[in-house]
Amino acid sequence: MEFLSPPYMSHPRPTYTQLPATVDYTQIFTLSVSLPETASNVSVALMDPGFATHGVHMDQRMLKLVSSLSSDRMTLTVIGPPTPALYPPGPAYLFVVTDEGVPSFGHKTIIGTGAAPPNDAGATANMLTVSAQSDVDWPSSPTQGEGSDVATAMIPVDSA
Repeated sequence: MEFLSPPYMSHPRPTYTQLPATVDYTQIFTLSVSLPETASNVSVALMDPGFATHGVHMDQRMLKLVSSLSSDRMTLTVIGPPTPALYPPGPAYLFVVTDEGVPSFGHKTIIGTGAAPPNDAGATANMLTVSAQSDVDWPSSPTQGEGSDVATAMIPVDSA
């Protein structure tokens, strides 16, 4: 059996507060930070842990954000992701990482405004029109042979 035991687990972690509930693209925001004495600088990482389905793990993503630490080491100014192409709208976890590689705990935020994407009414109408006029000839349910009695057949119960 293996145990996850990264070297930073025995080091003090950075902490932060004042993360906005939503962070829009290119938005500038500030975090109040508390850094270990040994840390001289930090970086900010935005992560989406992704999701798993049928044994496949998809949509993992990490983006390093532009950030600047104040001279008193108590305020961190951060710029949100530059475009949806680099980090699509949705949930994210923000980590402050020291120059020694020690991460803070991640706190959840929403990237983008949280609004639904724009609806193209013309595209929707076109899709519905094309779907209604489809020339697909769907097969009818079987009336004879195997499968014709699926709705009425009963599975015998083993009396043993």
